Amino acid sequence: MKRRPLSLPALAGVGAAMLSVLAAFLVLARGLPAQSEITVFRRPGCLCCLAWVARLREAGFRVAVQEELHLGALRLRLGIPESKASCHTALTREGYVIEGHVPPQDIRRWLQERPALRGLAVPGMPAGSAGMEGAVSEAYDVWTLPLRGEATVYAHHPAGPSLP
Repeated sequence: MKRRPLSLPALAGVGAAMLSVLAAFLVLARGLPAQSEITVFRRPGCLCCLAWVARLREAGFRVAVQEELHLGALRLRLGIPESKASCHTALTREGYVIEGHVPPQDIRRWLQERPALRGLAVPGMPAGSAGMEGAVSEAYDVWTLPLRGEATVYAHHPAGPSLP
């Protein structure tokens, strides 16, 4: 079988594809935020979880949702302390755990920083947090989930004005 040399348009296409791959690699290698993927595990019927997913999507995250009947077992496997638990658990493509109603801007900053920690958590379901917006807004903290040791406050969100 006789091989034909690649045509100029074919070479240009291969070159463009290689440049795209190289650009994506450079973006990831520099730690710049590429569009992140997040998988959210929630109990069937929990509506605030879907409201949080909507906030993530509005912020540009690609989100997959999976119903999970045994969130407690999942949290145990992921090393989430009971004191930091909420109504849903998420995993980022980068391998971080996001527990509860963590605001999208805190997740984005976390993914840019890429700390050597397990993830972030907003324990409980604070009024006014992402996905829990309503007539009342309370102050709440976003906590780190360390691989070992004690959790520390990553971000503080003061109580905001109530919605009319």
